[in-house]
Amino acid sequence: MYTPAPIPENDEMRVQALQECRVLDTEAEPTFDALTAAASELCGVPIALISLVDQDRQWFKARIGIDATQTHRDEAFCSHAILTPEPMIIEDAYEDPRFCESPLVLGPPHIRFYAGVPLELSSGERIGTLCVIDQQPRKLTSDQRSGLKVLAIQATALLELRRKVVQLERTTEQLERARTEADQANQAKSEFLASMSHEIRTPLNGVIGMTELLRDTDLDTRQRRFVEACHASGTSLLGLINDILDLSKIEAGRLELDPHEFDLEQLVMELVDAMAMQARNKGLDMICFIDPRAARTVIGDSTRLRQVLVNLIGNALKFTEKGEIYVRVAPDKIDGQNVTCRFAVTDTGIGIPEDRLHQLFNAFEQADSSMSRRFGGTGLGLTISKSLVEAMGGRIEVDSEVGVGSTFAFTANLPLADDARPQPLSPEQLKRMRVLIADPCQTSRQAVAEMMAGWQITCCTTDTLEQAQRLFSAAVETQQPYDVFLVDQQLWQRGQPDWLRTGGDQPVRTFLMVADTPPLPAEGDQIVNVVHKPICPSRLMDVLVESLCQPSEPDLATPQSSLGSASSEGDGYILLVEDNPINQLFVTEILSRNGYRCDVAENGRQAVDAVQRERYNLILMDCQMPEMDGFAATGAIRQFEAERGEGDHVPIIALTANAIKGDRERCLEAGMDDYLSKPVEVKDLLAKLQDYLSGSDRESKANDEPASTNTTPIPSGDDPLDVEAALQRCMDDSEFLAATLDSFVTEVPGYIDELERLIESGDAESATRAAHSIKGAAGMVTAESLRAVAAELEALGKEGRLSQARDELDQLKAEWARCTRYIDDLQKAGSA
Repeated sequence: MYTPAPIPENDEMRVQALQECRVLDTEAEPTFDALTAAASELCGVPIALISLVDQDRQWFKARIGIDATQTHRDEAFCSHAILTPEPMIIEDAYEDPRFCESPLVLGPPHIRFYAGVPLELSSGERIGTLCVIDQQPRKLTSDQRSGLKVLAIQATALLELRRKVVQLERTTEQLERARTEADQANQAKSEFLASMSHEIRTPLNGVIGMTELLRDTDLDTRQRRFVEACHASGTSLLGLINDILDLSKIEAGRLELDPHEFDLEQLVMELVDAMAMQARNKGLDMICFIDPRAARTVIGDSTRLRQVLVNLIGNALKFTEKGEIYVRVAPDKIDGQNVTCRFAVTDTGIGIPEDRLHQLFNAFEQADSSMSRRFGGTGLGLTISKSLVEAMGGRIEVDSEVGVGSTFAFTANLPLADDARPQPLSPEQLKRMRVLIADPCQTSRQAVAEMMAGWQITCCTTDTLEQAQRLFSAAVETQQPYDVFLVDQQLWQRGQPDWLRTGGDQPVRTFLMVADTPPLPAEGDQIVNVVHKPICPSRLMDVLVESLCQPSEPDLATPQSSLGSASSEGDGYILLVEDNPINQLFVTEILSRNGYRCDVAENGRQAVDAVQRERYNLILMDCQMPEMDGFAATGAIRQFEAERGEGDHVPIIALTANAIKGDRERCLEAGMDDYLSKPVEVKDLLAKLQDYLSGSDRESKANDEPASTNTTPIPSGDDPLDVEAALQRCMDDSEFLAATLDSFVTEVPGYIDELERLIESGDAESATRAAHSIKGAAGMVTAESLRAVAAELEALGKEGRLSQARDELDQLKAEWARCTRYIDDLQKAGSA
C-alpha cells in the first residue's frame, strides 16, 4: 500500500515562503516554460515540470507533456523530493517500494522514471522541484544530472526574485504609511504653530504699539530706558513669531508668492541704504554693485526677495566686527525674457567651519550653539530663506573660511517686465572721459570701477591721495589728463590737494563720495557734486550727466532696441521684426547710422503688441519666426488698423531668406507692401526706406555705398568667408564687421545644438526653423558654404526627411569649425 511522504518540520515556514513568491495559480510565463522545455530536451523525456508543493497540493507553474495542472500533495513524488537538498532520482518506480503502488505509477501518467531537483530558496526553504518524467525506466548521464541542477538553480533564482519584489513592495507600503503618518503629524504641528503664532502676534502688536505711544509722552530718563527695553524686547519677540509663522506656512505647503513688476535696483538700493547705518555704527564699509546688464524692471515677489536679502545682510552685519559687507547683483542667465539673477552677500566676519556648513539651513540650528548666546537668533532665518529662494526657482549656497569671512549667494528667476528698463547707458560725452578713483576700501573702488567699465568709461584706481597725485601728474605729462576725480570723504578730509588745479586748461572736476548723511558741504569750487555711499548706479549716472554733460546732449541712455522706448515724432520711426540676433545687430546698426530710430520685436506677437502701443512710420518684417510668423503678424496689424478706423496704413516691407518664385506674391497677399531678400544689401534697404519715407529730412550717409548686386557673395578660394564682401556690406567699417562676426560666433553654436537636438527628437518643423536661422546668419556674413549646407538641412526639414539630415548635420558642423577657425585667425591678425 502506498504511503505519502512525511511533512517536513519547517513546513509552515516553507509554505509561507512559497506564498511570499506570489507565484501560485498565476498565468504561464515564457521564462519558466523555457526551463521545462530545456529539461525535457536535455534528458530526452516526454514530461518535465516545475512543481510547487503547497499545503495540500502540488501545482505546476510550467509543464511539458501533461495536461493536468496540479495533483494532491499526498500522491506527489515532489513531496518526497523536497525532504532532502539532493536530487531524487527513481530509475524504475516498479522496483522502488515507496512508489510501486502510487496512483501516479499505476494510473496516469504511469510514471516509471522520475528525477527531481529541489528548488531551495536562499533562506533554506525547499518549495518545489524541477523534475523530468518518463513512462519507461531510464538512467541519467552525469552531464544530464549536472544540467538538470543548473536549470533548477535558474528556476530558483526566478522564484527568489519574485519573493524579493514582494518583500520590497511590502517595505514600500510600510514606508508610505509611515510617511503619511509623519506628514499628518507635521501638518498638525504646522497648523498649531500657525495658530499659536497668530494668536500671540495679535496682542503683541498691541503691546509694541502702546510702547511706541508711551515713548512719545513726557518720561524721565529712567522711565524712557524701561520703555525702550520693553519696545526692543517686543520687536525681537515679534520677529521670532514671524519666523515661526513663515516656517509653519512653508512646512504646511501654504507658502505662496505674489509676482508683480518692481524696480530691482530701487529695491536693492533702498534696502542697502537702510542697513548701511548699522554698518557705519559698527565701523564697517557697506558696498553695493549692481551689474549694468541687469534690467531695472522685473517680475517677482519683491517682498520675499527683500526678506531673503534682509536675512543675509543682517547675518553679515551680526557676525562681522571689522571690514566690509559687499552686496553684488548680476544676471546669472539671460534667455529672452527669462532672466535668472544672482545675489551675493560677502562679509569679512568670523567665518564658518567647513564641517558645520551642512547645518546652516536646518531649522533651529546654527553653526555653533554658542552663537545663539553670543549673537542671538534662532537659526530659522536661513531655513526660511532657502525655502523662499527655491520657491523663486533658484538655489542658495555658501562659501566660508574661518577668520576670513563668508559669501552667501542665491539665484532667483526674475523675468523681464514688458517695459523692462536696463541700467543707464553712458552718453557719448562721458565715454570720452578719464576718471581717477581714490578710495581706501579696495572692494568699494573696484565696484565703482566696474560700474564705469560697464558704461565704457576709462578709469584708474588708488587707495591714497599720494598715489592719486602721482597718477595725476603722470597723466598730465603724457597729455592725457583726468577729467573727473572721484574721492572718498575720509581721504578728502585729510587735506584738499592743490595739485587738482594744475590739470591743464581747466582744473579736474572733483566728486566727493560720502557715507555720512547729511553729506558734508562742498567747499570751494573744487567739489562739483556729492555721491552718496553705498553708490547706486543710476544715481551715480544722474550726477555725472547733470554735472558734466551739455544740456543739448541727446538722451542716449534710451536703448535703441527697447520696445516703445523711442519717440514717435517725425517720419523715421521704424519697427524691425526679426528673431535672429545677428540680423538684428546688422539692420539696427545700418538704420542708426542713417538717422533712423528703431525698435526691435523678436517675433510677430511682440510686433503686434508694439504697433498697438506706438505709431511707426515703417515696419521691416521677417517672414519666418517662432510663435507668430511675419504673414500672420501682418494680417493682425492690418486688422488692427481697420478696427482703429483712422485710415492709417503703415508700410510693411518683408525680409526673407527664401528668395524663390512666389514669395513676393505671398507677401503682397498677406498685406505687405514690398519685399527684400536676405542677406539684406545696404543700398537696397536704404532705397526702399527712401521710397516709403520720402518726407524724411535726415541726411543719408549711404550716398557713397557701392551698388548692390542683390546676390550672395561667393568666398574667394577655399576661404569659408568672403571678408571683402562682408566688409563692403558693413559699410567698409571694420569695427562694424568685427561686431557682426562676434555676434555670429556667439549665436550660431546655440542654433546648431538646437538643430541637432530637434533632428534627434524628430521635430521636423522646429528643425526647419533652426536651419533657417543658421542659413540667414551665414548669409549675413557671406559664409556661403555654411549657408548652402544650412539651406539643404532646411529643405530636408520641410520635406520631413530628418533621417537623411544627420550626414548633412556633420557637414554643417565641419563648415562651422572652418568658419570659427578662420574668424579666429582674422581677429588675431587684426584684419577684422
